[in-house]
Amino acid sequence: MSSTFSGLNTAYSALVAQRRALETTGQNVANVNTPGYTRQRANLEAQGGPAVPAMYSKYEGAGDGVKVVGVDRITDTFLQSRAQNEAAKLASQQTIATSLSRIEDVFPEPSDSALGSNLADTWNAWADVANSPGDEAPRSALLQQAQTLTGNINAASKNLSDQWSQQRDELSVTVDEVNVAAKGIAELNLAIRRDTQAGVPANELKDRRDALVDKLASLVGATGRQGEDGVVDVYLGGTAIVRGADADALRLEGPTKLADVTAASQLRIVRDKDGYPSSVSSGKAAGALETLNSTLPTYSQKLDGLASTVATSVNAIWSTGYDLDGNPAGGNFFGSSDGGPVKAANLTVLVTDPRKVAASGDAAKRLDNAVANKIAAIAGKVDGPDGVYRDLVANLAVESQTAQTRLTTQKSVSEKATDALDSVRGVDTDEEMTNLLAYQRGYEAAARVMNSINSTLDTLINMVGR
Repeated sequence: MSSTFSGLNTAYSALVAQRRALETTGQNVANVNTPGYTRQRANLEAQGGPAVPAMYSKYEGAGDGVKVVGVDRITDTFLQSRAQNEAAKLASQQTIATSLSRIEDVFPEPSDSALGSNLADTWNAWADVANSPGDEAPRSALLQQAQTLTGNINAASKNLSDQWSQQRDELSVTVDEVNVAAKGIAELNLAIRRDTQAGVPANELKDRRDALVDKLASLVGATGRQGEDGVVDVYLGGTAIVRGADADALRLEGPTKLADVTAASQLRIVRDKDGYPSSVSSGKAAGALETLNSTLPTYSQKLDGLASTVATSVNAIWSTGYDLDGNPAGGNFFGSSDGGPVKAANLTVLVTDPRKVAASGDAAKRLDNAVANKIAAIAGKVDGPDGVYRDLVANLAVESQTAQTRLTTQKSVSEKATDALDSVRGVDTDEEMTNLLAYQRGYEAAARVMNSINSTLDTLINMVGR
């Protein structure tokens, strides 16, 4: 049969268990506003009676009390994975939308200082020359306006190139952040494995590790998979970049200038040790790669197309004209500053003397305005420079609006996924206060049991003593 003294051990185990549960609840309350904290719960388990020494012996007690078999983190792996995936998509969409917004700043339409207005002013300047073919003032104004147009096209090209370089630098920093986070996860995995094998709680270490996994998800769309002894392996496109206590470093390789980006030469993220490409389909890095390899090169090429169209459309008519002195035009009105093919970066005005402006279509009639009129009429051509520029701006506006719409939608989806996860792992102060009262009452009850047993023993000992 059980001893009266065994009741003291049962009551003591209750005191210890309720106190541990109170401490766990206190930890939850203390971290109610701590980002990334996962609430914990003391796992209590009833203890049965002790083993008896003989075959026909039996234990007649009610049990051996209670003990805390562990402190669990309350989370949901599925919701956590979903929140990481949606956060990765959101980061990618944010990068794309921001990049398109920056490109829109290069073409601030409608505006008096934008390229659309510059083109209109240039054609109007040619019309002014046609209206006063014998006056040098309109010719001087034309050259100044043409230089303003080419200067703004040059500036737009440089702006796109600078954006590309800046975005590339940001992507390089992102890759460095990935390497630091991956190394941190590997180190925490090692510490968690050691604590788990030693039976030491590692919940706070797991919170720190999961926060780094979330960061990798937002940066490159990485996903975590639970392993043995509490470790998490991190995968990027099916390839592990963190396996247990080991982490693989990544690096960025590819062109260093916007002009060098082609279909065959693009930026990519690879493993540092062997150059094996890493599949980055979401996250901040994915959005940056799309911008660097596709979006910015596309609009740079469209701007080059505008510059080429301006030069070829004007030069084709210009070459048939005659200047104020009756000399043939000779050469081109627009050309490249470096002697290469005309592009947005090198477009320039080759004529500097107002008298050399070829406005006449007849060498014998210096005051003829046929050529000037034809060039001014370029403004109305659908396939002319204005049409090319309108297509560029219209495509940019549609693409930017689409990106903003997708961003708004993805924000909502990501917030709902995060809220669903927080509803499981987040600290609810009302629930914790309820638990606090329950464990407090449990502790008080265990103390009363111990006091009752102590009183019983006191009575028994004193009676026997007499």
